[in-house]
Amino acid sequence: DDRVSAMLALVNHAPDKLLDLVTNCPGPEKAAAFVNFVEPEVVIWLLDSASPLRLAQLLGYFEVAELQSDGPLICFLGHLVGERRLTKSIVGPFLLLVKPAVVAQLVQEVTAEQLLKVLSNVGPHGVARILENTNVDLIIRMWTGSLESLVIFGAAPLSAIQKDCRAAATIKQVTDIIQRCLSSFPQLALCGS
Repeated sequence: DDRVSAMLALVNHAPDKLLDLVTNCPGPEKAAAFVNFVEPEVVIWLLDSASPLRLAQLLGYFEVAELQSDGPLICFLGHLVGERRLTKSIVGPFLLLVKPAVVAQLVQEVTAEQLLKVLSNVGPHGVARILENTNVDLIIRMWTGSLESLVIFGAAPLSAIQKDCRAAATIKQVTDIIQRCLSSFPQLALCGS
């Protein structure tokens, strides 16, 4: 009964946004899984802080099987239950700032706890800047490796440095080279991967 009441609140709160999500989602079963497995309060907060179109695009990067109760996106969003400020001020803007393909890759490869820690410490704009100007695979390697605590504290300064366009372009080139080397020579792995 509580779930039915919460679902009705969702439909009543934002019927147009919910319809936009469903109609723009690549496959109604993906939208259905999202609405069924994500707590209604989180869906409401995300519809308010990120566009329904962006959420639909993000769902397109997941298989239906990955959108079940134990799937990476559902688990990530499960950490937002009761966290209205985190959802609306940090995760919603993050979803708008970062390409859906990159968000999907992060959610699939970085633990929800780690990703939320970085987002909370650096903010959505800082994380978006890092992801735009740094090799994403290398960032994931760093965020999931044994040096994860160092990365949490190093992400904010890296984001600040990347406000300078020339520094950002240089960092992107260097991190692309480092990632290619690490991929070609796994024995050089820096972060325990």
